[in-house]
Order: sequence, then structure tokens, then C-alpha cells
Amino acid sequence: MLVLSLLSLLGCSDDPLALQFRGDPPKNLLMISIDTLRKDRLGRYDGRPEDDSVSPWLDTLMDESLVLDRHRSCSNWTYGSVVCAMSGRTGYEFKFVPGGTDSRAPLPPDARVLPVLLKDRGFKTALVTTNPYLGETAGFNRFYDLFYEEDGAPANEVVDKGLNFYDRIKGDDPWYLHLHLIDPHAGYNPPARLLAPLENIDPIPVDLTVDSAVRELAKSWDTFPPHTQELILEHMRIRYEGEVRYVDEQIQRLMSLLDQQDALDDTLVVIWSDHGEQFFEHGEFTHGNNLHAEEVDAIALFWSKNIRSRAWPELTRHSDIVQTIIYGMDLPRAAGITGRAVGSEDVHRPAFATRRNTVTMQSVEQDGKRLIYSWDGTLSLYDLAEDPGGAADNYTTLDHDADVARLWKLLKFRVEKLDELAEDAEPVWPEGVITR
Repeated sequence: MLVLSLLSLLGCSDDPLALQFRGDPPKNLLMISIDTLRKDRLGRYDGRPEDDSVSPWLDTLMDESLVLDRHRSCSNWTYGSVVCAMSGRTGYEFKFVPGGTDSRAPLPPDARVLPVLLKDRGFKTALVTTNPYLGETAGFNRFYDLFYEEDGAPANEVVDKGLNFYDRIKGDDPWYLHLHLIDPHAGYNPPARLLAPLENIDPIPVDLTVDSAVRELAKSWDTFPPHTQELILEHMRIRYEGEVRYVDEQIQRLMSLLDQQDALDDTLVVIWSDHGEQFFEHGEFTHGNNLHAEEVDAIALFWSKNIRSRAWPELTRHSDIVQTIIYGMDLPRAAGITGRAVGSEDVHRPAFATRRNTVTMQSVEQDGKRLIYSWDGTLSLYDLAEDPGGAADNYTTLDHDADVARLWKLLKFRVEKLDELAEDAEPVWPEGVITR
């Protein structure tokens, strides 16, 4: 009772641990990460009738899980988000925020990521990945007992390889199997059977099956008349949602086949997305562009056969995933993790995100407000309760807006830390800011 009282005084939730089970916690871990999954395309969040959902399996799984309904990525591209999700820390804390000229530098030696923590606890580990930023480029190959990488491989091949790896790591020791699905990353090219709606609309002058063509689309967007723009967006929606449905089917296939082998009887399943995708809501396509909801909102869920399901309404972060697993599975604690086990966090704790690109951006979200700072010197403020997508910038001035002043105080420390790390860029400080 004393612990609960202290948590309450600190602004924490009443329950010190959200991830709970009926009986003993699971012994094994199956992790599925989904690349470029836009949260608001899942049936749980899209607001459309249930029959229209393109993610029926995930929708059902979420209903039976601990699902984090206000989950945020710490970045809007894979490498940046993986740093947080796999280490339980932000890159600032081990002086590595990938991007700019070091975008392909491997993780530093002191980045003790989840597979290392689990191997230290006796787990057999395996990774099948379709993105080099969760692969050899980042150095993840050295962390697993079994490792396979094929950049851009479709989800069915990942599932098949994952099932093969499961056969090789199962046994008396606990096991950890991680599959990273590249779908629905651009280009958007789901199986033809999922593209039937395209038969009823006119063709477009853009090849959306090619990643580079989608990324370059913003540069020529103004050259298309409005009706062509609307048609392109409709093609994009159909193709992207076809990819989401395909991923949903393959996750169902994986779990069904594992269940037939009784592999899920004592297994915690964790599913998360690295970042989202923009469809020109803020003047860009794909991701890695800015830090609005379309790109940084993410999903995270924890499922097992004996889990106590619940929807978690508070703000959570990618760095919380590792700590939630360790505490929920009752594993020996790991030093250095700054993420919090879901349920033990301060509900007023801020969430940060970083984009390192041609122009670096950093953001902070707290109590329903998001402040975005661009290193070209601009600040913007959004009220997420009234405007979740960030359509209206409410920024006035740094000196005369209480929300801006409060959030900037939180963010400025991160800006200074990144300024120390990023030798290839330098921030233009907003007017009125006093630097060190």
C-alpha cells in the first residue's frame, strides 16, 4: 500500500504493473515489429465500420491484449525508432542518435539491446529482418544466435523463415524469436487479389509500387490537377491498405501455425510498429519528414493466452517496451534502462521524438500538447486533444505562451545534447532563447 500511495503522489497510475497474467508469466517471447504501419489504418483506430477493417486479426488480438492506445515512437524512421524500442533507452543516453552523415553507423558497443539482455538470462535468440536498420547495418547480427536478413522480403517469406528458426531454437531453454516485416513500406505492392478496388477507378501517371517514385511525388505534386491528386491518393490508400491486410493475414498465419505446435502456450507475443507514414497531410509523402501523428504515432500490444487484457490510455513510449517485457515476465532486472514498465510511469511524463535529416527536428509531447522545434529556428505548437493530426499551429511566442515555455524547457536539454552529438548540423535557436 505504501508503494501505491507513493506512486499516486508522483502522478503515477494506481496499478504498478499493467502487464499481468492469470497464473505464471510466459516463459518465451515472440516479437513482431511492423515497418511503416500507420496507426489510423487499423480497425481499432480508423473509425470505420467493423466490416470495413483491413486488420481483423490484429483488431481481435488487441481486444485480448494489453494494448497501448497512446503509444509514440521516438523517431519517424526505422533506425531512430529501433534504438529506443530495442534498448529501453533513447539514443541520447548512450550518445547515439542516428541520422545525418552517421545514418549507417552501427550501434555503439554499450547499446545493450533486448537480445543481449535475454541471452544473459538463458534465452535462445533468433531474428528474421527485412530492414538493414534492424539488421547487419546496425550490427544486430552480432546479438542473435540465429540471424537472417533479406532487405524488402515479403511477409510470407519472413513467416516461413521464422517458423524454421523456431524449430531450431525451441527446447528446454526459453526462446526469443523476432520477426520484422517490411510491409507496408513503400512501394505499395500487395498481392493482386487485394487490389480489386483499383479495377473500378481510373489509372494514374505514377508508379506507386516503387519506393523512390513515392518519395519523389511531393516534388511534382503541384503539377497535377486536383482531380488527379485525389485519384493518386485513392490509389495510394487502396494499395497501402492492401499491404496492411496482407500483413494482418501473415501474422494470423504465423500465430496459427505456431499454435498448432503448442508454441504459444507459454509465450508472450509483443507486436509494435517502428513509425507511421504520411500521405501529404503535411506536404510530404512516406516518412522521415516531420514529427506529426501520421509519422510518430505507433502501436504496441502484449498478448498471451493467460494475459489480463486491458486498454492502456496513458502516453507510452518505445523505450518502455523492453522494461515492460522484463518486469512482466519476471526476469532479472537490467541496469541502465530508462524506459518504464507500463503502469509504473508518471502519467505526466513527456514523450520525445527526433528526426535527423536535411533539417533536424525534435518534439516533446506532454498533457495533450506537442511542441515541434525545427533546427531552422521555428517552433510550432499543437493541441492534440482538439487537433490530433496537427493541422492548426497554435504557436505565438516563446515568451508569452505558457505551454510553449513549459514544453521548451523540457525540450531544450535534448536540443543541447543533440547539438553536441551532431557534428554535421547546428541548430538555429528560436528568437528569445538564451543558449549556454
